[in-house]
Amino acid sequence: MDQTITILYVIHNSDMYGATLSSLDLIVGLKRKYGIKPIVLIPTKGKIEDVLQKEGITYEIKYFPWWVSSVKLKFTDLIKFFFYNLYNYYKLIYKSIKKYQINYVYSNSAAINVGLILAKLLKVKHIWHLREFLQEDFGFNYYYPKWFVKLFFHHSDICISVSNAVRNNYLTKYPKIKIVTVFNGIKNDYPKREINLPKGSTINFCCVGAICYHKNQFDILKAFNFVKNKTTNFKLYLIGGGDDDYISMLKEYAIKNGLSDNIIFLGYQDNVNDILQNMHIGIMASKCEAFGRVTVEYMNASMLVIAANTGGSPEIVRNNISGFIYKQGDYEALAKIIEHIIASPNIITTLGCNGYDIAHKDFSIENNIDCIYTVIKNMQNNE
Repeated sequence: MDQTITILYVIHNSDMYGATLSSLDLIVGLKRKYGIKPIVLIPTKGKIEDVLQKEGITYEIKYFPWWVSSVKLKFTDLIKFFFYNLYNYYKLIYKSIKKYQINYVYSNSAAINVGLILAKLLKVKHIWHLREFLQEDFGFNYYYPKWFVKLFFHHSDICISVSNAVRNNYLTKYPKIKIVTVFNGIKNDYPKREINLPKGSTINFCCVGAICYHKNQFDILKAFNFVKNKTTNFKLYLIGGGDDDYISMLKEYAIKNGLSDNIIFLGYQDNVNDILQNMHIGIMASKCEAFGRVTVEYMNASMLVIAANTGGSPEIVRNNISGFIYKQGDYEALAKIIEHIIASPNIITTLGCNGYDIAHKDFSIENNIDCIYTVIKNMQNNE
């Protein structure tokens, strides 16, 4: 009988956003299916604790900072930041987790480097799940110089990218990185549905996710402003919280251009998947989406998807099969796709059902768990 594997999962955020949700699905799945014992390290109290407690998962709350930011540190502050955190990692974190007899350390995001440091202190192997580009999608930069960052990535025993776009990005920057692609897996508890809308029906479009500059909802509003000159048979639902200034700008634009009756700001919602059952079209307009968890959630809801041609989106959405791909930033091209769908609503069922089948086959949580487990076992077999 195989010895139980114990993994320390280092989670960069204690709230229930995309990367954290994906990490939780993986942690719980590996525990239930393969008996991997999880110990979870989180930086602060947060909503993630409800799930961990419900699943009976041991966790530690010890603050640790990200090693990226949109603000640059002065050199002297950087030195203090590094040595203070190195001391903090040892005194507060390492001493609290060494009792668990950890076999592997698993970092859930490229935004944190504490996992690799802890792996070296514990003398175990490190797995780094790269769920973001960082600079291209969030505008983050590393505090440290490039050679130092490269040293970290080259010393991780294996890195896992959520898309080939992410993999190629990191390989370009860090040529010696050991990296494989494993697509995210998303749970789906809903049956396939056929969205049969007569011509002239009001079509429900939506965009789910943080409302901020990098998610680029402004292009969506500009596209619908273009569309409204031909038809107003649409509703656009923006689901998510975010940057207050950016949200205010979008609301002002909607009012100024006579879109207030057609564009609904729902704010943050806990039951997004339930809401999607009443939507018809999902839009992903991000400037550079690493994978697109929301995109797969659209597909799981049998929705036709419109996505920009950047990041991992073209690896998920198949043009003219499960949705439509447009050139990122070209809101007139987006508008023409929207007009085409409104004029021919019968395509929603065909493409939406195709997307449902693709998501079930290629982006299921079961596939994701099995692939990650294979990575772990390969590491174990090579020891």
